[in-house]
Amino acid sequence: MLFLAAVLTWLVIQATFRLELVERAAPEPLQEALLLIGVCLFLVFFAWLRNRVQSWLTRAVFRQGSLASLASRVKESPASMDEEPYLDWAAGVIAATVGTADYAVVGQDEVQPSWAEALIPIRLGEGDSRRARFGRPAGRAALFGRGPGHAGEAASEIAGRVESLRRQEMNRLVGQAELRALRSQINPHFLFNALNALYGAIPREAAGARRMVLNLAEIFRYSLQSDKTFVPLAQEMQIVRAYLELEQCRLASRLDVQIEVDDAALQIPIPALSIQPLVENAVKHGVALRIEPGYVRIKAHCRNQELRISVENSASGRPAETPVTGVGLQNVRRRIEICYGAGAELRFSPGTELTTVEIRIPLSANLTS
Repeated sequence: MLFLAAVLTWLVIQATFRLELVERAAPEPLQEALLLIGVCLFLVFFAWLRNRVQSWLTRAVFRQGSLASLASRVKESPASMDEEPYLDWAAGVIAATVGTADYAVVGQDEVQPSWAEALIPIRLGEGDSRRARFGRPAGRAALFGRGPGHAGEAASEIAGRVESLRRQEMNRLVGQAELRALRSQINPHFLFNALNALYGAIPREAAGARRMVLNLAEIFRYSLQSDKTFVPLAQEMQIVRAYLELEQCRLASRLDVQIEVDDAALQIPIPALSIQPLVENAVKHGVALRIEPGYVRIKAHCRNQELRISVENSASGRPAETPVTGVGLQNVRRRIEICYGAGAELRFSPGTELTTVEIRIPLSANLTS
């Protein structure tokens, strides 16, 4: 490009010099027109060439191309990163881009590092801002010497990412609080049912009453543990069996219990108190309302990358009272939605002879207790 510009400059000078030698009394319009056109084209080309050379020099000296991509680079943070680690990571990306090993993210009122020579303000919300401090960078003029520029765009992206992380954390906390609130709705309802069963058994032989008290104590401990969101299926089934023993003491031969659980499913984590309410519904709204004996059948199998848990019971033969809209069933349904999203489901199939509730949980679900 520089060689071409030099050639064009020489040609224009030659043309100008030759025209000076032409007799001024009778200039030729065509030559004058060609000269003016040549001069205009040269000036336009020279301006374009100057901008191109300046842009190339800026990229070569100050690494402007890397700086231009800062905004997009600070958005591509590693997954599962909290707010503070992300701010440090983003500042590290900027520091690496401008060529400095010294950087820190400090609060508005914190003591500023003595080595810091440049900063990028990051506004995270009303009354909340941070300052990303940097040592002497190789590209200092390009990054900090021309107003916000690329550094300001990067700061805006960082602030937007932090806001997104805060929303995610808030949704997690709200979901956790809702989960605990939903679980707490079950406890009083279930405890009163168990106490009623105990009351009905006390006049009988003392051995049975003692067994009921032991089972009841075990259930109380399990239902009142508030520090666990998920438990192994085996632990949930222990409480289900304890509850069914209580009900068998009350209903005697009117209640037949059948349990089929695959060994492979026993250690799979499930939401705590997610099967017991379904079994309680099966007894309360099914078997307990029958004159003839009835049964409750519980199955748990792993099929097609899913854990399938079903609770079947002999129907009462009369319209169901509230199992579709009752606290227990809706509580379990809502907790499954919170824990697994659309990947899991709870199906309720009422009938005049048989009622079934089935839970399907994807085995690939990522669970945290």
